[in-house]
Amino acid sequence: MKDEHELHALVTAPGDPIMIAAAGHYNKELASQAHQHARGQLFGSFRGLLSIGVEDAVWVVPAIHAVWLPPNTLHSGQSHGPFHGWSVFIAESACQDLPKQACTIRMSGLLREAVLRASSWKPALATPLTDTQAHIAAVILDEIRTLPVEPFGL
Repeated sequence: MKDEHELHALVTAPGDPIMIAAAGHYNKELASQAHQHARGQLFGSFRGLLSIGVEDAVWVVPAIHAVWLPPNTLHSGQSHGPFHGWSVFIAESACQDLPKQACTIRMSGLLREAVLRASSWKPALATPLTDTQAHIAAVILDEIRTLPVEPFGL
């Protein structure tokens, strides 16, 4: 994953860039306490299993699915075993027509490849996306908007 301090600074900063993506390989389990972001977040795994706590539910999320969290959604998470995960953070201004509730969606091949591409970008604070990056970001937003919600819960 990109430098954790750089990523944290970008995720907590309002405005541009409209989209920040990161991916990483981990050989151990990861866990995060309940927290929230000003940006919307789409995340999942290329390999491995996640459990995500949202409001009064816990979702078990396999690698072929993703979790969408609107801005300011309180959540926690844990990976189980070795993990290759990714996360896309979306500026609140770009979340207006995305789902208003946290949900899980089945990953399409298009979304998977767009996330892979976006996670290779080198974001810089307050630097707008290039035209090519903006097109890929638009694909990711379209996929979040149109892919069917698939309920998971314990």
